Amino acid sequence: IFTTGSKATALYQKYCFPMTQISAIALPSTSPANCRTSYEELKQAYHKILEWLHDSFIDPERLLPSGIDQNYFQTKDGFQ
Repeated sequence: IFTTGSKATALYQKYCFPMTQISAIALPSTSPANCRTSYEELKQAYHKILEWLHDSFIDPERLLPSGIDQNYFQTKDGFQ
C-alpha cells in the first residue's frame, strides 16, 4: 500500500492500518502546491513503486499479509 502525501498517510495509519496490519509506504504529494519537492525528487521517491513490484514478482508471498496462506483467496473459479 502506497500513500500519496502526509495527510493520506496519517489517515491510512489512523483508520486502515489497525484493521489491515499492512504498513503503508509514504510517498510525497504530487500536488502543484507542494513546490518544495522537485520533479527529480518525486521521480526518485515514486521509483519505490517499481522496486516494490519487481521484488514482489521475485517473491510473490511478499504481497500477502503475514499469516495468510497464498491459497486463501483462491476459489474454484480462480481468485476472489
